Amino acid sequence: MNLETVRKKFFQAEQLANQGKFIEAVISLNEILQHHPNHAQILTFLANIQIHLNKLEPAQDNLQKALKTDPENADIYFQFGQLFKKMNNMHVALGYFHKSVKLHPNQHNRFLYLSTRQAVAESRLDFLAVKSLFDEFIVQYPKHYNAYYHRARVYGELREYDKAKQDLECCLALNPKNAHAWTRKAMLLLLLGEHEEGWKIYEQRLSMKTLSVKSPVEGLERWCGQDVGERKLLIYAEQGFGDNIQFLRYALEAKKRGFAIAVWNFTPLQSFLKANLARYGIDVMMNGEKLSKKAYYQVSMMSLPHYFGTTVDNIPNKAPYLQVEAEFDRKWKKQIPASKKLKIGIVWAGSKTNARDHQRSIALDELQSILDFDADFHCIQKDISKFDRVKAAKIKNLTLWDKELNDFSDTAGLIEQLDLIVTIDSSVAHLAGAMGKPTWVLINGFPDFRWLLNRDDCAWYDSVRVFRQDDDLNWQPTIEKVRSALEQL
Repeated sequence: MNLETVRKKFFQAEQLANQGKFIEAVISLNEILQHHPNHAQILTFLANIQIHLNKLEPAQDNLQKALKTDPENADIYFQFGQLFKKMNNMHVALGYFHKSVKLHPNQHNRFLYLSTRQAVAESRLDFLAVKSLFDEFIVQYPKHYNAYYHRARVYGELREYDKAKQDLECCLALNPKNAHAWTRKAMLLLLLGEHEEGWKIYEQRLSMKTLSVKSPVEGLERWCGQDVGERKLLIYAEQGFGDNIQFLRYALEAKKRGFAIAVWNFTPLQSFLKANLARYGIDVMMNGEKLSKKAYYQVSMMSLPHYFGTTVDNIPNKAPYLQVEAEFDRKWKKQIPASKKLKIGIVWAGSKTNARDHQRSIALDELQSILDFDADFHCIQKDISKFDRVKAAKIKNLTLWDKELNDFSDTAGLIEQLDLIVTIDSSVAHLAGAMGKPTWVLINGFPDFRWLLNRDDCAWYDSVRVFRQDDDLNWQPTIEKVRSALEQL
């Protein structure tokens, strides 16, 4: 295949990819590679498409081949960065983005490097350094709206909330339809306690392409707060387990107001919620199950605070609204040995798929002063790394229950047997709070909006106490506060 034919086929592949015809584009690129198997540009573009299609192993193979042919090609390093970002290995991605910037410091490469560096930052010094780099970038590219968006997130971590708000306004002035910026602004307003405007703006998240918000039933009209008479309203899950446990209270509120309600939620929550919501006369729709009576309207769980006009002062159902099922209470009573010591549940790490997990999770080693307290500790988290499992085996008063926790019915059963829960910001914090169990939550310096600011109680759960990171974003002072509080029990 001569060079002219290669150029034509490559152009054809680009056109196909731009039209979303990725399979046809791959076929065209593979035709070229049959004749030019080490063509770096073709291999790199093929890898780009494969990353988009989530075919990560062949993408990595093709990038490694391309790198052998052209080791100084900035685009190859850039695509390696995208590959490891897709794998959620942000530190490795950062190294590749940095190499691409060194070879070709253009606007695109620099921005991806900066936004990734922001994503992996942990300490106050990290965020100050990233802010300085964004300052320089924005001076050079003052109309780069995403740079303002990411610097706003950095300002949030530094607790400079007015500056964060200003940067989000700049982003939206340049790109008024940026759903991510609107959503970030809403979350900032909610964090600051400005709930009326915050919940209203938060509805913009529904237009985010990256947000998986999908009703299990197609063709239902969206509910926007209007009176629906006796017609059934389907409330469906959105975002994480903790979010849905927290906002489930609005399904109960809707029922109190006379609505006919059905709830659909994620599989690990379905059985637990079915047992609980039956007490309130609310249907729970299981996977593959049809609604017992046809619903006419649907709404996301996370939209309900807006339509119920929620403020800090009128949050409904703060009293326990979830409870353990009798059979799981009996099961876990048999599992937990009798003891005169305090029985404390503990969660130190969350799901690695959460973009901010490195900021909310705490290394098990760092919790030593808590675990040295004379109590029986029970780990309530489902996912435990091999490293943590080895460490935990050496802690005599810590029991791991991950293999016995099949779903949230089991988790609730375990929580019910304990005297206190000590946890990071996790679904366990919400479940324990919704059950009315005394719960201490360790919150990072720039908290999720629901934890608000400058208070050690929780607006959403009466039984929850909050322990916050200091300005330096170091966990140890927070951990020592928890230890001191334990000694006062």
